[in-house]
Amino acid sequence: IKFFLTIRKILFSIRRRKLKKSLSELEMRSLQTRLGWDLHDEIIRVPLILSGYGVKNRGIINKQISQMDIVPTLSEIIGLPKDPNADGQSLMPLLNKLPFNEIPIYIESATNDPKSQGNVVGIRTTKYKMYKSRDSKKKKVLQLFDLEKDPLEKKNIANENTSIITDLEKLMSQIKHSKSNSSEKDFIKRKGVE
Repeated sequence: IKFFLTIRKILFSIRRRKLKKSLSELEMRSLQTRLGWDLHDEIIRVPLILSGYGVKNRGIINKQISQMDIVPTLSEIIGLPKDPNADGQSLMPLLNKLPFNEIPIYIESATNDPKSQGNVVGIRTTKYKMYKSRDSKKKKVLQLFDLEKDPLEKKNIANENTSIITDLEKLMSQIKHSKSNSSEKDFIKRKGVE
């Protein structure tokens, strides 16, 4: 198996070098996986299509949602009672063009080893995305992007915005250690992190 994995790695490297000649930096970035040291939107965003009974055709929705919102949404569509202990929130208000609270989302890179964790962790709000090394002994990574001014995440603004980093790290810690979203919403209102 190791032999085949080594061959695969070599072939992937050759293919990547060929593609680098014809693709832009952003197109190359979209070929990365969540196994690395980056969490750009083209790596972590997943399209969601809802169709069927109880779902009205509403086109493309550009609000920030989470995969944790799928179960509460499906539960509401089929008429199950709301589970107060469930993570996520129903997307039905969004689908019905009603006010919808975008909440910050905890993000992390993946790993091939089920016994270990990914390299980077972070948080994505409507306004900012921040991610950093999980273990700074391996490699030091700290990225902060203003998603309103820089939606393609080209300019890392971490060095100039240490107070935003501090606020986002606190929020990330709260999300990671909290079972309810109410403390996240309170934090956002107090700090204006949205």
